[in-house]
Amino acid sequence: MPEIADNLSPERIVAARQEYARVLQSILDLPPRARAAFQLHRFENLTYRAIAVRMGISRESVKELMQRAIDRVSENLEVDT
Repeated sequence: MPEIADNLSPERIVAARQEYARVLQSILDLPPRARAAFQLHRFENLTYRAIAVRMGISRESVKELMQRAIDRVSENLEVDT
């Protein structure tokens, strides 16, 4: 079995924790409806249709919220890099 510890240097662990914190903060900074749709889809694995029903909006609105959320998170991560 290969040694995984070789790949997990203290520096790499710190960098990964910092990246995780940046991603998490970027998600938390989303507008409330975009954040809710993002969390339901990415963390609770709900379909756009199920999210639409839960949020009382159209599937197309969920799609738009998700696109805005993904764009904003991506932009935030690019700026910080």
